[in-house]
Amino acid sequence: MARLDVTELVHKGMALARSNQQLERPWATDGLTGLAYRRHVDQRLCSE
Repeated sequence: MARLDVTELVHKGMALARSNQQLERPWATDGLTGLAYRRHVDQRLCSE
């Protein structure tokens, strides 16, 4: 039986998810007020 250590892949996946969240933040919110842009609000409404 072969074993495969996927720990590194899991860590990379988690790091990628964090990076994506950091990239989404400036796109989704106004830097001065911290309020969500309309496009982000519309997408959230559709997903809810």
